[in-house]
Amino acid sequence: MFAVIGDVHGCVRTLEELLSKLLKNYNVENFVFVGDLVDRGGYSKEVLDLVIDFSKSYECKFLLGNHEDMMVDYFEGTNRYHKGDWFYNGGKETIKSFDSDLYKKLLLEVDIKDDFIKKYDNYLEFIKGFDKYTIIDGIENYFISHAGCLSVEIAPQFHIDLVTEEEKKILFPYIWAREIDFYNKKIENYVIIHGHTPVMKIERGYRPFVNKDEMGNMISINIDTGCVYGYFLSALIMDEKSGEYDFEVVDCID
Repeated sequence: MFAVIGDVHGCVRTLEELLSKLLKNYNVENFVFVGDLVDRGGYSKEVLDLVIDFSKSYECKFLLGNHEDMMVDYFEGTNRYHKGDWFYNGGKETIKSFDSDLYKKLLLEVDIKDDFIKKYDNYLEFIKGFDKYTIIDGIENYFISHAGCLSVEIAPQFHIDLVTEEEKKILFPYIWAREIDFYNKKIENYVIIHGHTPVMKIERGYRPFVNKDEMGNMISINIDTGCVYGYFLSALIMDEKSGEYDFEVVDCID
């Protein structure tokens, strides 16, 4: 049995509540964090501290989100994104959660990159170890990435070959795409599990979104339920051997 946790975005108290419920109510063997642990919310550093500590006691897999990718790009200066992209998407809140002095310098347009790296490089190294996707075998193949994938024509691990060289640099199919929730065809024997796009953009409900084809076969599951916007933090709990699943959903308390 595995659990996949949706976009946290610096909501540490909500994540603590969700993890507590998962440990209490389910016999989870593996935890998968689907990315976007940081940005927008007020406690990105605290979230990273929590999951690093949690992973010392439980089997965890961390997947790269577009927000982690923008953060690493900013500090490494690889310029895979436009100048200001990370700050526009909540990066300043992340820096504030790490260091109030560096945050004040940032507001004065002082370059804080070197000072941040000297003090917090272990966090960047942790993030750079995140995977772009993972596959769990069971009654079906469960493909998990931050944003899902891009096409229904070929297996999802090959979708990186469908995009331009510039899009490959930012792993577009796995951390930026938004197509999968709108497909009505199953990708071979895969169920795609992802976050990235808050479900309120897909339908009126605020619970995880299960996309099925006309025959009732599961295509994808979206577990981003907009926690940082004041809604919910959700986890999918899946028995890969039987295909049975459940959701644990908690109100945002950050």
